[in-house]
Amino acid sequence: MPKARVTIEDVARACHVSVATVSMVLSGKPGINALTRKRVAAVAQTMGYQRRIRVSEKPLRRIAVVVDQTENSEAMSSGFVHRLIQGTTEIIEKFRMQCDVVLVERTMFIDEELTNLAQRQFDAAMVIATEADREFNARLLDLGIPVVLVGMFSDTLYADAVQINHYSCMYDLVSHVISTGHRHIGMIGGQDSFIPNLRYRFHGFLHAMADHGLAPDYIEPCTNNDASIRAATERMLERYPEMTAMICRDDTIAHGVLKVLHERGIAVPGRMTVTGFGDVNGSTEESALTTVQIDAHTMGMLAVNVMMNRLRVPAMMPITAVIHAPLCIRATSGPPPLRTN
Repeated sequence: MPKARVTIEDVARACHVSVATVSMVLSGKPGINALTRKRVAAVAQTMGYQRRIRVSEKPLRRIAVVVDQTENSEAMSSGFVHRLIQGTTEIIEKFRMQCDVVLVERTMFIDEELTNLAQRQFDAAMVIATEADREFNARLLDLGIPVVLVGMFSDTLYADAVQINHYSCMYDLVSHVISTGHRHIGMIGGQDSFIPNLRYRFHGFLHAMADHGLAPDYIEPCTNNDASIRAATERMLERYPEMTAMICRDDTIAHGVLKVLHERGIAVPGRMTVTGFGDVNGSTEESALTTVQIDAHTMGMLAVNVMMNRLRVPAMMPITAVIHAPLCIRATSGPPPLRTN
């Protein structure tokens, strides 16, 4: 009786990792740490795994996963992109397509990267970023291939998109904090940003406060670098001593705020509630952050399905798939101190 062929699922079980992780290692894709990559490759070789080459009458679909790796990008400084790539790779394998990860920087976007994409003759492109570069995406559409925007929103581009409902998720988060008794609530990183995702989060905060009869008096803008976060946090603490909750625009800012509060000996959540947005690092013993949980893996899988629909029916109207992310109530939030009205 012939020996059964070793499958990618067999390798995944032997290594105690996901099928997507094994696929990324064997395909030479980024996003897997060196130790895991070495272990998976060794197990696959020992088990005698061989990648199956499928012969098909149809040409292989080539999909570009375009990742914004601009310095200080929220997506690249977290596990967000890694989980998106895992989700896309998992389902792309099922559709028997080839996936190439293309790393770009917005400082180099326009000429070099677009020329490179055009020469490689991709059938479609998924653009993963937290900030939409309108000129790049518009010119990408001019290449004549289907494009899906993942994890970001564009007010102007006529393209398919998979995104989070940033407005309603922030509205729900602020409403939860209010429901625990807080009335003096501030927002760090709150501003009318040119980036739609961040602008919608800010408006979600403003409208939740207004709908509960509270004035949004404590707002401090900042960027995502450590110095800006520290300065904004210290200004809020000095200007608004009555404040009992800090709503942070994203998890990066929230972690910076928690560091300053810890240094000042301010108890979280006893004296101050702190929330983030994104759940980029999940819950850890060091910082079990209350936040909005964005399921990047599911977003990646959904984006591929949207793209497959586009490849089957090129003339259909653009689709925007909106995901409502759940709240993760963890250890950095609670009721205000008893002495507060």
